[in-house]
Amino acid sequence: MEGLIFFGTLTILTLTIFRLLFFIWKKHGNWTIVIGIAMLYYWSLSGAWFIIYDLLSSNAGEKWGVHYYYYFEKLFRINLNVDYLYSIVAYGFFIITVELVLFLFPIKANFSEKKIESISIYHPALIIIALLALGGSIFFNYEKIIEAIQNGESIYVYTRFHQGKFFTLHQLCNEIAVVTLLMGIAILLSGENAKYLRGKKSVVLLVLYLLSFTIVMLYLVILGNRHDLIFGGLIGLYLLYFNLNKIIKPFRFIAFILMIAIPLLTTDTIRSLPWGKYFGQVISKPSPVISTPSTTVTENISSISLIQNILFSNEMFAAHMSMYGAIHYKIPLTYGSSVVSLGASIVPRIFWENRPPDIYPYYAKGVHYNDEQGFTIHHVTGWYLNYGWLGILLGGLLFGWLWHYSLVSISKTQFGNSFKRIFFILLPCSIASFIPLFIRAGIEVYKPLFIEGILFPVIVIWFAHFIQKKIINK
Repeated sequence: MEGLIFFGTLTILTLTIFRLLFFIWKKHGNWTIVIGIAMLYYWSLSGAWFIIYDLLSSNAGEKWGVHYYYYFEKLFRINLNVDYLYSIVAYGFFIITVELVLFLFPIKANFSEKKIESISIYHPALIIIALLALGGSIFFNYEKIIEAIQNGESIYVYTRFHQGKFFTLHQLCNEIAVVTLLMGIAILLSGENAKYLRGKKSVVLLVLYLLSFTIVMLYLVILGNRHDLIFGGLIGLYLLYFNLNKIIKPFRFIAFILMIAIPLLTTDTIRSLPWGKYFGQVISKPSPVISTPSTTVTENISSISLIQNILFSNEMFAAHMSMYGAIHYKIPLTYGSSVVSLGASIVPRIFWENRPPDIYPYYAKGVHYNDEQGFTIHHVTGWYLNYGWLGILLGGLLFGWLWHYSLVSISKTQFGNSFKRIFFILLPCSIASFIPLFIRAGIEVYKPLFIEGILFPVIVIWFAHFIQKKIINK
């Protein structure tokens, strides 16, 4: 009976979500919406199929390579009870709310049908920015990388648990490097007659891009920084899609997707390797720092085949720990603490050291979690902890409206100055690309969405356009 209730509920939600998605596709014909909703589903509901099956069959999914069970040991167990049923319904309710906003409101705005004048950019400027950002990342995290090598540990594990005081700047530089290169490659593949952003084509530029991208990818894969690659890959893919006027040109899209897929699918295996052993003890002085507490977990994961890691990423299951914990432990609602934290985050910590915290520590305390290893809180859980079921509705409406506005705004790219036009061009690419990061954080994620997801890419492209204008005007 339990299996019928849970699988039945999940089936109804899934069919509703993808039926609505079909209607949205028929109405708007926009592939970025299809991919975005699929990502929302993956990071919210897809893991439920395995969890329900495992709980009904004593973890039979382990035979297939599913390896999320250590969550139960470190956090708490999920049971097939009314709390988990509500958790599944909550995620489905959020996705359906977002879909309804996208379906009910028109995306095509009323504007002149005259040909839009594309904006030219200077490709070498993008390559230089990316390489400078790579250098900045190494500079800000050099000490911890060396310590990891000295200890013969995975650089990924070590740098996550021994973050230096410049770790945030290091992460920011990583994002700028990969996003800049992938946007540049997307513009290059779009050709000189691209609809929105264009630049000169040449074999030399292509070679420089590929060399720079290879260097950056080797560095990021060793660091295990997969999220920047996902965001950069998606924003580049969507930019290519819009730049080609939504026309699918198979060779260009396949080439771009392969560039992203190869490092992305090998990151889990490569980042877990103890790179100090492979450098031949180039740096011989050992570091006194103790090994990280998560090394054992990483080694266990690295022993599983690459195919299993790809098919059954633990990110499918983390969401279910999040909402289930909030409901099962009956954590009291905060009635807007995340909104206060979001507003306070505008003030740098150097001026306000004890700013109101985000929702994560409140959640961790509510589920009695005290381990060193962190985990993510699902975006829907963040809304639930603030305003309950009303919060889930508000969260879906807000994100649905923002996504819808971004898709309408691209029609405004023929108006205003170059910065404004670039902003509206990149806005739908940025919003949809940020979903994998957006869905794994509370309400406070709107700040990094605006600054890192939207503003930084716009500034980088605007600068490349500014340099191009200066060269033309000489």
